[in-house]
Amino acid sequence: MRLSKCRGYRDVQLLVAAIVISRVIGDDNVGDRLFKEVWKDYQHDVRPLCGVNQETLHATLGIAIRQLIELNEPEQKVSTSIWFRMTWNDCRLRWNPSLYGNITSVTIPKQRMWVPDLTLYDNAQSKLGEQNEYFVSVKYDGVITYNLPAVVKSMCKLDVTMFPFDYQMCFLTLGSWTYNQHQLNFTARLKNPADLSSYIEHGEWDLYKLDVENYAFVEENGVPYGQVKFTVYLRRKPLFHTMNLILPSIIVNSLAIIGFVLPPESGEKLNLEITVLLSLLVFQLVILNSMPHSSKHMPLIAIYFLLSMILIALSCVCTVVILNIHFNKHHTPLPAWIRDILTGRMGRLFRLDNIMLQTHEKRQRLLTEYNEFRPKKPPPSNTYPASSPKKSSKRSSAAQSNGQIFDKLNNLSLRSRKPKDTDDDSVYGFYPNARYGFSTELNALPKQYSAPSKAGAVPATTSFFTVNMSEIRRSESEPGDDDSPNVAVNRKILARMERTTARGIKKQINDLLDTEWKVFAVFLDRLFLFTFLLMGIIVGIGLFSYISS
Repeated sequence: MRLSKCRGYRDVQLLVAAIVISRVIGDDNVGDRLFKEVWKDYQHDVRPLCGVNQETLHATLGIAIRQLIELNEPEQKVSTSIWFRMTWNDCRLRWNPSLYGNITSVTIPKQRMWVPDLTLYDNAQSKLGEQNEYFVSVKYDGVITYNLPAVVKSMCKLDVTMFPFDYQMCFLTLGSWTYNQHQLNFTARLKNPADLSSYIEHGEWDLYKLDVENYAFVEENGVPYGQVKFTVYLRRKPLFHTMNLILPSIIVNSLAIIGFVLPPESGEKLNLEITVLLSLLVFQLVILNSMPHSSKHMPLIAIYFLLSMILIALSCVCTVVILNIHFNKHHTPLPAWIRDILTGRMGRLFRLDNIMLQTHEKRQRLLTEYNEFRPKKPPPSNTYPASSPKKSSKRSSAAQSNGQIFDKLNNLSLRSRKPKDTDDDSVYGFYPNARYGFSTELNALPKQYSAPSKAGAVPATTSFFTVNMSEIRRSESEPGDDDSPNVAVNRKILARMERTTARGIKKQINDLLDTEWKVFAVFLDRLFLFTFLLMGIIVGIGLFSYISS
């Protein structure tokens, strides 16, 4: 009795274990059974068509931009990390979850599924990511979701006119390459089709907006193709280019102003202008190497550098003109119309009118004195006869003539130098006695040539003198019939003094002539300085105002 009860209890345990084991084994085979039954006779190469009138398969599309990797401006290509989100309905893949262990969705490889041929029309590479490496999610009602992460390289037409304050628009046009809109219609998904919630900021570009629109591309034969166009709005961050390109170029460009301020004697005016010109050329090459090679859009900053180089090239030409005017020896006076400009409003503006007036007045005064001291051409030799019947009587009065010459030398119109006369010739450093090494000391003459002193005579020694040529105007080439040896010697001394004084005055006139031309060179230097500064300000303000507007 007891033995039979033990056997019956053991049978119940075996039955329960068998039921549990069968249930476990049955649950493990639900997925396989689901795949075998639902995917039985499934053709993954055929577009799903359900019903008689259901010819168009609708698919929704959305993207989430993860990161802007690179914007290659010379090649006009943009590399972007994007998550593609596609959804469509395949009526062939439906099941009752209650028959398959309440399984509502499965994930299978992409190779086992029909997937729309998603194509990026603006693609700049061979294919759209590695699509075969990712899986597809299928729900029991036939809704299929395909999420594809990919790094795409697309074409982007750039407009760099406002560089580095430019805005760019890049398009991502997605759709089917094989099926037209009547067969497969791509539309933007209703919920968050353009997602920027997981976007990682770029160091140079700011992605501030992402728009989406449905678009139908119609071919020449009239067949439309459904597309979804995403518009990516980019704004360049100008800080990097401002600190490393714009400000250094402005500083280098402003150095050209120093070239006009440097005096010509420094010898570095032209070298500085050429150095600045080469520096701007380097900046120009840096900009052009980072810009698209296009003749349609030219950066305004490149135009700014070009205009700056033109101005600096003109400043080099002006510097050469100024140096030639400054260092050349001029033998012609400054034209009257240039002198009028220097003594007019322009001269007063540059504070050059006073020095020009003083220089011109002193030169005119020295010209008058030079005309008095300049030796005249000797008369013809036959003017005076070789002999005269009155020669003996005129020679008898030689002593009297000799005394008259010394009286005239002692009675020369002497001009004392004023101690505080700023308009005197001492401004130009002309002192005949000290500079040319001759003396007016009549006492140094031999005693036999000396004339008796008279009361009230002017002292024979002076520091600066002017001979009154209206009193004595006879040189050694103008002999007289009554000349004696003493008179001839005195006339030679007087003529030599006249020539020495005339040479000194002539040299001083030439120095004043060079001074006038140097003043004109300074005027041109300052005129070009203000012109360059004004044009640089106008060009800079005009370009940056246009960019900011």
